[in-house]
Amino acid sequence: MEALKNRYRDQAHFVTLYVREPHAGQGQFQEIAQPSTYDQRLALAERTQKALNISSLVLIDEMDNRVRTAYGGLPNSAYIIGQDGRVFHKQPWTDLKLIEPPLKALLAMGGRGGEKAPSFPTGAFRPSNPGFFDPNKPIASYKDAPIKVPAGSESEIVWLKSLDEAKKIAREAGAPVLVEFYFDSCAFCAAMARGPLRDAQVVALSRKFVNVQLDLETEAGAKLADELELVGSPAFAIYHPNGEVALRQTGYAEAEVMSYLLRSGLEVALRNRLNEARRETN
Repeated sequence: MEALKNRYRDQAHFVTLYVREPHAGQGQFQEIAQPSTYDQRLALAERTQKALNISSLVLIDEMDNRVRTAYGGLPNSAYIIGQDGRVFHKQPWTDLKLIEPPLKALLAMGGRGGEKAPSFPTGAFRPSNPGFFDPNKPIASYKDAPIKVPAGSESEIVWLKSLDEAKKIAREAGAPVLVEFYFDSCAFCAAMARGPLRDAQVVALSRKFVNVQLDLETEAGAKLADELELVGSPAFAIYHPNGEVALRQTGYAEAEVMSYLLRSGLEVALRNRLNEARRETN
């Protein structure tokens, strides 16, 4: 971010909002305690600013985290705000390669994006044809529920813990596999678990998959994520019923994006099955 700030220091204000610590007391941050007073948060913010060599203005959220909540509650998001006070662009996970184009565009517009700002890539997944699959229409190629839903789990995704088991069930059911890579202290993973992954449409779409969660803190989970070139968490991969990787997604995804990912996963898996069937008949 410092390099970007240096390029545009005379054209834009760069502000870092310091909020609650997402990993206090966990992993490599074991020695850091979650501040319980504003003075403690101020001291930790000053320590962080010095450690990371942050030269931009640092603002500190109130102890009730009101600004963090107002801007979506994610620990590493980025917003570009025009002179008219409107959000011109937002990213759920800051990506410097993707944040510069909208910034340049806003500056070219005189700093005011207006009510209908142009859209730019955010790093979130978007399908090529989101209308191809109707989530409310059964697909003959798949069983609607390859995994039995236990009592009490009707409003949530049913996760397995073994990828080998998931692939075996998927082959037998002719269903794709959805894999989530996570770890316990991941703030984005927890946010998705509370929100987008409990969205009614996301849960409904998940019933057409064999779903499995893999812990990135285990050797097997970390190795597979590395092989799939998935950097960050949470991360998702969709496998065809035959075991081949169909789609990948890294980072926090809103419910709409997650629904698109699952719809597109069903779309490409269905096309794969149709192509296999044509090859077998030729």
